[in-house]
Amino acid sequence: MARHSHGAIALRPARVRSSRVVFEKKELSEADIRSKYILPAILKVGWDLHQQIREELPINAGAVIVRGRKVERDTILKADYVLFWKGEHPLAVVEAKDNNHPIGAGMEQALTYAKHLDAPFAFSSNGDGFVLHDRTGQEAPRRAGVP
Repeated sequence: MARHSHGAIALRPARVRSSRVVFEKKELSEADIRSKYILPAILKVGWDLHQQIREELPINAGAVIVRGRKVERDTILKADYVLFWKGEHPLAVVEAKDNNHPIGAGMEQALTYAKHLDAPFAFSSNGDGFVLHDRTGQEAPRRAGVP
């Protein structure tokens, strides 16, 4: 941040290369990482956006919590991406984190969601790549390409 002579604070501007604004990856939100890196990578390898990919898919309805006369619903779990085989069978869950997290930081969450959906594969990504966990036991967890 820079302080101007009149006392106002300015946010650090993005770098400009020729006529393009370039944002630092570490400064992007999780939503930005999903839309700028993860989804394009999934689409690039042939997944169909309209037939095979669901974004922010609710995994549960959220538990009902009763405290005296007060009734609340617990947090609804949502998977960042669920990839479907033939439109109806969940094949993989992809969990995203912002680029300040390690590439595998979303794996525990992805595995939880994959278990709820009975999906055989779980992926975690921070936009730099993907980590794969094969829940069928056929393969050890590893850094992998795009699902």
